[in-house]
Amino acid sequence: MRFALLLVLVVACKKDKAAEVVTKASCASTASSTCEDYDSKGPAYIESRKKDCKQISGTFNAAACPTSGLLGSCQETTANWTRTRHYYAGTSVDLEKTKLECSAFGKWLEPPKQP
Repeated sequence: MRFALLLVLVVACKKDKAAEVVTKASCASTASSTCEDYDSKGPAYIESRKKDCKQISGTFNAAACPTSGLLGSCQETTANWTRTRHYYAGTSVDLEKTKLECSAFGKWLEPPKQP
């Protein structure tokens, strides 16, 4: 009986880990010189972002956003997903204002130092 209970628990744990597979995608907008990375534990969030990307005439991709010319990023995280909006050289936003706005719901990430 104990072995059967242990077997059920092991199978349940494996199912939970399989459900936590992270799905990744991105949406690049040339109009605003931004790109958003999406990480999600389920496909519904990614599908929703894909529709949003199409509405802004962005380019949806299964790869991460580029890091070349990156000025900084704003990352918002919940229990089920993470969205990181990257700002690039040539953007028309006020970065100091954007950093302040970001702190209301996320955290500002400075770009990696270039060698």
